[in-house]
Amino acid sequence: MVYRRVSIVKVSHSWGLQVRRVNLAVRFSTRSCKTTLIYGSRKCEIPQMSDSENIYQSLSKLFVGRNEQIYDIEILPSGFGPLLQDGTNIGITKRALAQAFLIARKAFFGSLKDGNAREDSVIMQSSVDDVMISEKLLQREFAVGLKAGEQHPMNYYAFSYLRQLLALLSRFRDRGLDLLNSEMTRQKHGDILTTPLNSDIQLHSFQDMASVLLEGMHRWCLDHPPDISGWTFLLYLLEVVDDAPLQTVMVEKTIKYALDVGWEGEALWVFVALAISNFRLDLEAFSRMDHGITRRDNEAGHATQIRRHWADLAAQAKAHFKG
Repeated sequence: MVYRRVSIVKVSHSWGLQVRRVNLAVRFSTRSCKTTLIYGSRKCEIPQMSDSENIYQSLSKLFVGRNEQIYDIEILPSGFGPLLQDGTNIGITKRALAQAFLIARKAFFGSLKDGNAREDSVIMQSSVDDVMISEKLLQREFAVGLKAGEQHPMNYYAFSYLRQLLALLSRFRDRGLDLLNSEMTRQKHGDILTTPLNSDIQLHSFQDMASVLLEGMHRWCLDHPPDISGWTFLLYLLEVVDDAPLQTVMVEKTIKYALDVGWEGEALWVFVALAISNFRLDLEAFSRMDHGITRRDNEAGHATQIRRHWADLAAQAKAHFKG
């Protein structure tokens, strides 16, 4: 049995680049196919993996058995791994991650081909409740997106995923509704169904799904006012809902919040400006708002200072709501 004292560099991408050195004691055995990682006072055993499939299967088992825990995944130097775990801390090399991704991608597109062939029969044998995408599923995926936004500020990809998710679920609902109508037509002609259908249950629309997320997204934006990606997604939800009174209420709540805390950051006020402009909200105080950019010379007369329209908007909002 051989013990080696080694050190690795731990890199965190959550809030910028933070590097610290972590001392590890790794025990290597020539008689066993396992490596024991001693991380602080805890131990865990990870089987040695020789190919891409083993790495993919090991990662899959970790994710399936996580029980709502949040994993901290970090990239290991090439001399370690390929995969190490200590509780919720997981380390994996870039090579191993790329290998697992290739297997996952192949499995994903393979399941799509198989799924398309079985889709009709599966839906026909399900109840309407199974066909409908539950609000619980939508909220769970929404929570994942928001968590990613917290871990990585200005996370365009997290909110882009949520936009694509809404579009995907909307298409699935439309597909389910078509199949449901087809089954109800068969029922009227005396065909025997494998499961009863409840015609009183209606599939939610794209607007309904966006409405479910609206309040939670607005609260998240108020908790993270500098995050322009979050405000942009909120603007997208308001556009999907297409409800002028609701859009007006959201903008007014946002402005009042900014006034209460004295917030002058650009992202929030850009959201307000775009919402008023895009939705043509009936707010008298903003009807004469200048969206242009004016330049003002500094004292030396050389450089110029740009005064953006969102700053003008903040001033007009204050005058309207305080007056």
